[in-house]
Amino acid sequence: MFPVLVKPQIRTYELEKKESKFVDSSSIRINSLREKIDLNNNWSVYYSDNKEESKKINIPASFKGSEKLTYEKYFTLSQNQIENKSIQIVFEGLSYSAEILLNGKNIYNYYGGGIPFSINLPKENLFHNRSNLLKVKVTKTLDSENSIPVKPRFLFPAQNGGIIRNVYLSILPNVYIDGFSFKKSINAKTQSGSLDIDITVMNSLPVKKTINQDSSNNSYAINVAITSKTGNQVFVGESKINVIPNSRSKTIRVKIPLTGLMLWSPENPDLYSIKISLAQEGNSIDQEQSTVSFYKFSSDGSELSLNDNKFVIKGSTYISYNTYTGTKDISNLKYELILLKEAGFNTIRFYKHFPSTDALKICEEIGLLAFIEVPINSIPEELLLNPEFSERYENTLSNFIKEYSTYSAVGAIGLGSSFLLDSDINRDFISKFTELINNKTDKISFASFLGFSGKRIDGLGLYGFELNANRTTNTNNFINLISDKDKPTFVSEVSYPDYYGKSSGYLSAYSSEAQAKFFTDFIPNILKKNNSGLVINSIFGFRGDFISSYGGNNDWEFYRTKILDNPFSDNSFAFRAIKGSFTGTNTPNISIGTDKGDSPISFIITPIIITLLLTIVINAKRKIREDFSRALLKSYNYFADVRDNRIYTGIASLFVMLFSLATAAILFSILLFYFKDNIFVEKLIISSGLGSLTNTILSLSWNPLSSFIALFTLALIKTGIIIIIIKGFSFLVKTKVGIQKIFYVVSWSLLPLTLLLPLELVLYKLLETGLANSFIFIIIGLWFIWVLFRIIKGVYIIFDTSALRVYSYSFATILGIIVISVIYLHFSNQSVYYIMNVIKQIQLMNY
Repeated sequence: MFPVLVKPQIRTYELEKKESKFVDSSSIRINSLREKIDLNNNWSVYYSDNKEESKKINIPASFKGSEKLTYEKYFTLSQNQIENKSIQIVFEGLSYSAEILLNGKNIYNYYGGGIPFSINLPKENLFHNRSNLLKVKVTKTLDSENSIPVKPRFLFPAQNGGIIRNVYLSILPNVYIDGFSFKKSINAKTQSGSLDIDITVMNSLPVKKTINQDSSNNSYAINVAITSKTGNQVFVGESKINVIPNSRSKTIRVKIPLTGLMLWSPENPDLYSIKISLAQEGNSIDQEQSTVSFYKFSSDGSELSLNDNKFVIKGSTYISYNTYTGTKDISNLKYELILLKEAGFNTIRFYKHFPSTDALKICEEIGLLAFIEVPINSIPEELLLNPEFSERYENTLSNFIKEYSTYSAVGAIGLGSSFLLDSDINRDFISKFTELINNKTDKISFASFLGFSGKRIDGLGLYGFELNANRTTNTNNFINLISDKDKPTFVSEVSYPDYYGKSSGYLSAYSSEAQAKFFTDFIPNILKKNNSGLVINSIFGFRGDFISSYGGNNDWEFYRTKILDNPFSDNSFAFRAIKGSFTGTNTPNISIGTDKGDSPISFIITPIIITLLLTIVINAKRKIREDFSRALLKSYNYFADVRDNRIYTGIASLFVMLFSLATAAILFSILLFYFKDNIFVEKLIISSGLGSLTNTILSLSWNPLSSFIALFTLALIKTGIIIIIIKGFSFLVKTKVGIQKIFYVVSWSLLPLTLLLPLELVLYKLLETGLANSFIFIIIGLWFIWVLFRIIKGVYIIFDTSALRVYSYSFATILGIIVISVIYLHFSNQSVYYIMNVIKQIQLMNY
């Protein structure tokens, strides 16, 4: 891979071409009767407002950044091609949305997020006597309500923009096969069944061009041949089409009986070739060809079965593109998927993205069942009820089914993840689109849920439950809850992060040994008690658009939920443990070790230093000691002395402010670090829609020293703002007070914060025990409320005004700031809906 610099903040990445014996997915569309013109090379790319700085690149190529990028490509066509053929451009992957122009005219607006698609190029817009200009204006911008996926995303792979897969022209006859879909009915016991193939034939001739509808020239025949790998078996079917009006299409069904089938399974991935031919007057004018496999995959009661044998999912989530460059070549896909196959995996869940068709092809050939899904996660109920979102989702799902369901490896189609099974709105949404999957395909439908409920959804074939484990997770309770005898359930994703690498043993939480121990214990238990298996998240690493505190991602490296540090080496404790559990071979010996904890030394040193400095200041003079005592215990009298100019403690006030704010900064640094592995705190931060500030907060949770400095600086700024606001309100009262007195009052009002220093020495250890966390949080909250009331008291004393008046102004100001902030965040990012959805998820977490 190598980067091409376009602007300082945006790079494009091209895919290095490698040879592979695997046929790429375009072979489904291209054959001897169709001409293919490769458009991958010699593109120009530039910012939409800066063509002068364009760069030459090859496709696939992705970019980072939020601005719109324009890709340009010139191509030529002959007069015969334009007049006597249908020209189709095929994009195998484009992210996220694009405006596509041909010779300056808009011909298509795409909002698919990576789903393959094709466009018929209007003949009237094409030139044969000069080059044609194709422009693709790409943007990767997502939002909180109109895009799929949505902007707030937890542990999603990075959404690189660009033309991320192959692009080519397909030269077709004027009447051609415009796609097909099929439903299989298989009897595994008799190894027989039937295949219903719906084939669409398109007549692309313009309406104004007349053809004698009664002539034999407009009569066509469809022939289907299905052949085994050895050529010993051939199943055929045919159908006639009498009339296809110009600029219209017809869909016909060909039913083919099947006998003596070689059934596909992970152990024996037997494939057949399928050839669909369109003939006119006995001459073949178009073909589509691919591979197909036959198997019966079903859910019955609480079990899954494959070819009438119990099937237990041993799966991994998988991202079929490189989250740095946006592209992954076929040889890398092949290597990674074969590595999983050899480790005992039988299922791949392509989650949180639209999968590469090359990857699905490889799964079919090597024997891996594919679960694919629409990449939505944690969608609020209000959005699920939104007709516009529902319509966009339905269009996406329909295109998803159209483009992916013909790949035989696909055994199940998912509706998304982190749904709430206890919610009527969530269940109604899932039920509606489950019906769409069931009507259009023979695949199992599934959805993934966060939190458990015993409720059912009509038509849903498989229920997945997510487990992002931390040190406090009760895995036995989780396993018992999801082991439902009334419906098929599986662990749709299970994660245990490895933050610290190798250690003395598994007692050291979040180490490589602890990760291996977790899966060594979890996998046998889930396979014993749960009927349908599990999916591990994830074997190979990926990065996201958001820094993740749970993912241990504090510097844009791969999320630490991954199992393999190096995809070209399987020598990791956890991978060997998983492989041993799946294949029944030996699992690695894991040392017990000791739990040294992960509490940073700064959580002890910093409070001690602040305490020592505070002690030095207090004992510097008797007068300062008295001021400390009176300000803390007799605040009314102290603030009255400030009002009456009987106290001049400028330096002492400055030290009090600095020590108090430093105490608050270290307190919140400890809390951030403690919540670093809590997915719900992370989701709340992401849901707030704070943009780049989200990454800053999540990054600080892993960097206590940086967190302390940042929070201390922020506290100083906020304190300065509070002083300025109080000074601004002074114009509403008769008594004029200088900013110095306000500074004194605010500084000494913060003094009680320093009393938290002894608690901070042991706070992290106390929180780790989990014995009194709620009580600790309540005490901390009340402490800050006490400080707020002290500031308000000081203000009404020095201004010599009504306490009620100051309290009214203060709470009105605080309420106004909160309301304005909430309104801004909600109208810009739907933040209230997303935050409420996270709160509902927390309420459902009973393990």
